[in-house]
Amino acid sequence: MKTNIELKQDVIDELNWEPTVIGGIVTPSDNPKIEVSVINGVVTLNGEVDSYAKKWSAYRAVRRVVGVKEVVDKIKVELSDSFKLTDEEIRRAAVHAIELNVSIPHDRINVKVQQGSITLTGEVDWAYQREAAKEETYHLRGVVWVDDQITIKPVEPVDLKAKIEGAFRRNALLNSNRIGVEINVGEVILRGSVQSWAEKEEALRIVWAARGVSEIDDHILINSLAEQ
Repeated sequence: MKTNIELKQDVIDELNWEPTVIGGIVTPSDNPKIEVSVINGVVTLNGEVDSYAKKWSAYRAVRRVVGVKEVVDKIKVELSDSFKLTDEEIRRAAVHAIELNVSIPHDRINVKVQQGSITLTGEVDWAYQREAAKEETYHLRGVVWVDDQITIKPVEPVDLKAKIEGAFRRNALLNSNRIGVEINVGEVILRGSVQSWAEKEEALRIVWAARGVSEIDDHILINSLAEQ
């Protein structure tokens, strides 16, 4: 179990380690671009970065750290002049990027942009298609926010509980005995505990890979908490 001070230092080290956040962005200087605070496993990020891609990379980097229970992301995106584009330029770039990704049914995705914020709507068959569409927009110049409103087309699930539990057992990163699975039509309810956020994300990834899942009700707890 880590103290708040130990977990904070691990988070800072991980942010400095992640090249897509830019090495050295979090330092003990008087005015760091990202400030980190920790209370009982809950990490809060404040400050600013010059692209949405860096904001997202920082958020993902923190979730990898052992002992992190939750991340509160308050990082602001402040674009430099060289990164700014018009909403129409951003929309065209997003549409083009989505069209080029063979994993995405691009004709079923709608893109709207307002003041640099992208809103994605539409319906896809699989969660990985929704994730791919979001990923294509995160790294575009001029983006300050991405609002994902894409839904997954419901289908009648067949033996969904057994298939998910089987996938859990096959996975080397999970202790399947600690995660319970319940099914309510296309909704999957998960209960139990895991050792890290990375393990929890792996469980969620597996569930979203199942055909027929339209929603996850996540009650998985992370049992490695920072202590005062």
